[in-house]
Amino acid sequence: MKLLFQFETAGRTILVEYDETTRKIKPRAQDGQPIPAIFPRTDGNYVENKEVTRFCLGADLVIIFPRTNYPYAVQSIVPNSSQCAVAQPLPASIPAIEWVNKDQPQPFVDSNLFLDVDGVRKLESYISEAGTMDAPAGSTITVQQPIFEGLPGFYWLAVTDLTTETVLYKATSNVSSYPAIPNTFTFIIQEGHRYRIEAVASEFGNIVPPTSPNAPERLIYRLQWRNFEETLQTVDIIDTSEKNPTAVDKIIPLDGAGNAFSVSIVDNEESPFTPIRAKEAIIRFLGSEEVNLSNFGEGEDNRWYVVHYTNNVQVPTFQGFLTFSDAMEPFLPYPNEVQLVATDGLGLLKDVPLTDKAGKNPKGTFTLIQYVAWALQKTGLELGINLVHNLWEENNPGLPMYATTYLDAKTFEDEVGTSISCYEVLQRILGEDAFLQFNGGKWWIVRPDELQGGTYKVWKFDSAGALIPSILTPNPEMIEPVKLLGFDEKVSWINEQQNVIYNRPHREVKEVFNYEFHKELVDNINFSRGAMIIPMGGQDWKAYQVEDWTMKAGFAHSPNTITSQAYIKRVFFEGYEKERYLVFTPQTNQVPNSNHIESNPIPIEAKDRFTASIDYKLKQTGSNYGQSVFVMTVRLAGNDGTFWWLGRVNDKETWVQAGDNWGSQSATAQTFVDYTDPDWATLTWKAPASPVGGLVYLTLHTLNVRPDFSQDNTDVFYQNLRFTYDPYINGGYAEYSGQYNRVFQGGKYQSKHEQQVYVSDSPRKLFKGALLRKDGTGKYLLAGKFTHPAYPGFKQPFGWWQAMAVWYAKRRVLCLFEGDTDGLNLPAPGDCIHQWQITDITAQTKGKTFMLLHYDMNFTDCSGQVVLHEISDNAHPKTFTGPHEFRYLERR
Repeated sequence: MKLLFQFETAGRTILVEYDETTRKIKPRAQDGQPIPAIFPRTDGNYVENKEVTRFCLGADLVIIFPRTNYPYAVQSIVPNSSQCAVAQPLPASIPAIEWVNKDQPQPFVDSNLFLDVDGVRKLESYISEAGTMDAPAGSTITVQQPIFEGLPGFYWLAVTDLTTETVLYKATSNVSSYPAIPNTFTFIIQEGHRYRIEAVASEFGNIVPPTSPNAPERLIYRLQWRNFEETLQTVDIIDTSEKNPTAVDKIIPLDGAGNAFSVSIVDNEESPFTPIRAKEAIIRFLGSEEVNLSNFGEGEDNRWYVVHYTNNVQVPTFQGFLTFSDAMEPFLPYPNEVQLVATDGLGLLKDVPLTDKAGKNPKGTFTLIQYVAWALQKTGLELGINLVHNLWEENNPGLPMYATTYLDAKTFEDEVGTSISCYEVLQRILGEDAFLQFNGGKWWIVRPDELQGGTYKVWKFDSAGALIPSILTPNPEMIEPVKLLGFDEKVSWINEQQNVIYNRPHREVKEVFNYEFHKELVDNINFSRGAMIIPMGGQDWKAYQVEDWTMKAGFAHSPNTITSQAYIKRVFFEGYEKERYLVFTPQTNQVPNSNHIESNPIPIEAKDRFTASIDYKLKQTGSNYGQSVFVMTVRLAGNDGTFWWLGRVNDKETWVQAGDNWGSQSATAQTFVDYTDPDWATLTWKAPASPVGGLVYLTLHTLNVRPDFSQDNTDVFYQNLRFTYDPYINGGYAEYSGQYNRVFQGGKYQSKHEQQVYVSDSPRKLFKGALLRKDGTGKYLLAGKFTHPAYPGFKQPFGWWQAMAVWYAKRRVLCLFEGDTDGLNLPAPGDCIHQWQITDITAQTKGKTFMLLHYDMNFTDCSGQVVLHEISDNAHPKTFTGPHEFRYLERR
């Protein structure tokens, strides 16, 4: 019998599942946070007996023992304290939900059942697990069974109301390709009802789903063979053009030819910091009249999905799509060797602009991992992302910077409204810091510095870039990634073709971050973007909405009704645009300070200066001279919660502090308008040094604000908005073109390493690549310094960590090994993400750790060609020595 206890410790609720028969315990946290360490307690202070079970939960000793009123009780004894806390067992009634999660029979390697209660993840169940949980009546339960990315198999999910004996949901998924839609169901707990959730995942062939006799077919060309290591190799080439979910897989066997399957990574730079390590696979089979190169020539780029795995273990060695760049067959009678080429899609991203999941150009501020996820989705492989990168932003300790630091989407703009390629986005985020590759059904981002320890932490994200919480196991997990190469190892040298190459020490490493403003500091500054308004317009002009500007009335603390309309008017002559301006119709409610249109916020820092100007004129003029009204106002919402107007006091621009949400001191921001002037006039605001950092809003106003004055009841036209920004950097307003971090050493060394980085610490948010963080109120601030758990004594800017990591790989003599190998260590061959040690001990290998830079692996004869780069040496431990210099670059 299994019992479930609820235990309170350190302000948290921990569920302890206890097996009465085996006396095994399993903790589960209720709040979605990592559970405390849990292990048996066997010290001499307590006598072991068959009736009492002791274990440690965090710092507390927990005892489970019989009691009269309940079958068991749980007690906590805090060390060195007389205080005791008794945790009550859960009610004797059966919990609301019981769940069964099992495989038939081949286990997978990840979680495959999620339960959310009222939007909060409460359970991640792993294969072959079962249990119960309580949920109060009225709770909204969301059940999700993720489809394993690219792993062929059969998935089955059912939800049953045990009280009414009703099947609420039943779904099957016969998955042979990816992307595939997870099985998901949402229901509400009814008072007094009990529910069962059943999930099954299996290999193909173990469970056969019902099919219609007229079901369409999905083609799978399957190549299978046993290699020199006597492991069964399978390559499936799957036709993804058949979208019908009832399709039946039709397997067409292929006969391998020569080296039937090989995978390679090429790194021409031979550097640990090459950011993208794309994989290419070559497939060779014997063609025939029925199956040859022409079978794969039709359809879209991602029609033919390729997956390779070993011994039916559903952890793919390769996933990708066929590409016809190097596909070929001889112009000879059949049978002959057909060569197909597949890639993981990374190289093809060079021609694909960055867009979000919906296919739109990103606008706003997003985490680093979000941009990575959007880029990787364009490969067609919607895989999870494993991150081995443990720099923490100081305001977000214990979490990876990829999940807590942000970039403005304009960092990646090509032209206004479009972005650079996904490949360039990945290069700019990863450059001089980490690398990306596919391995084992996941994308991996690895910081080479992390490979220098014995183990490293892995953070898991889903394909959308969301950090995957872990309840049943701690997150992040610790893994041992070392691979061995040597005479007595599973991978050994062959052919006596090994070479040792030495990299000479460098004189310096210099990482340069250039200051480049966003193309638009004010969004839609030229009033050039917006959807056409129909049926407005005429034969020679059209009306458009004003994108990136917001219509408002009144202030935030006292909003009014919007009675005006603002639109962009474009005048044409013979099909060409002749003139463009914004039209603002007069308001009808005649409330002062009311209808206006507001720009998107412009982030600035304290002491920054800027100049904003606008041209305006009235649609019709009057006979009266004029009055002081709002035309364009400039407002500042401080990061400290204060509000400011840019006004004129004694004919001098001054920042004037306002009340709540600019509710006072607004008169200083008014401008005198001459109602008799038919020409364009220019209004200029030259802002002095900002009193605080915050968000600037440019606001354009309508007229008709006085009931006793009819001359202002007219449209206002605006055009030629201009904004120049003068940031306060390094104690002044000198024009800087960028900054650099430089690490160097003395001696007569000629080589130097200088690279541009595109993401770094920035003195201002309006520079592309400025790292940001989000505070507790949702404001985006400049990122702070960064720390690493392995080096707690160092808190430094991100650029410093970049330069030091590269410097460690350049400051001394390092060895490269290249040569032929035998053995692949299947089913999990070594890759670039692993540490490598060469166990043939020489002066060049003793105490050293290596990184695999590139390779060619043959999965038929199990041979390979590898290049390994030294990344650490016990005789030269990791240090942060070497003079470091940070400097601003003055614009010439």
